[in-house]
Amino acid sequence: DEGRVVRPSRCLAKVKAYMGALRSIENYITIDVSSVFSAGLLDQAIVVGEGKKTLATQYIGFYLNLLDNQAASNTLAASPLLQALVSNASANYKAEEYTDVGELRALAALLGPFGVKQLADRLLGRVVTKMGTLQKLVVDNFEALQRIREQTDAASGCADA
Repeated sequence: DEGRVVRPSRCLAKVKAYMGALRSIENYITIDVSSVFSAGLLDQAIVVGEGKKTLATQYIGFYLNLLDNQAASNTLAASPLLQALVSNASANYKAEEYTDVGELRALAALLGPFGVKQLADRLLGRVVTKMGTLQKLVVDNFEALQRIREQTDAASGCADA
């Protein structure tokens, strides 16, 4: 699927495997693998402008699109039991494979504090935009909404009598 990324837990497992392999090589050559990985992961945790694809760019874009597309098409719901967002059968892919607690922890480990802050900031920006759009719709249709409210109040009053 276009726009799909590797699940964060799988990506983190690969990073840990590479790190373990390089640590075994560290015994034979003089290189500080921890410093190399720290610098590399920090570089990948920052969203930069167009052109350079980092882990943060790919994951943040994926999660924002997941929420935008599936929430807008009513194929996404929160499941307290699973502690994840879940998709219905008509969705392109299963949100629960990317939004359960384990995946979000792996995502936080991959992105680090800078990447998580960028994700939170962009997500909040999208929510603010959606709320502004919703507020504009309510203001533009206030009179019609008032009439609907009065009619439903009157209908429920008749049913109670």
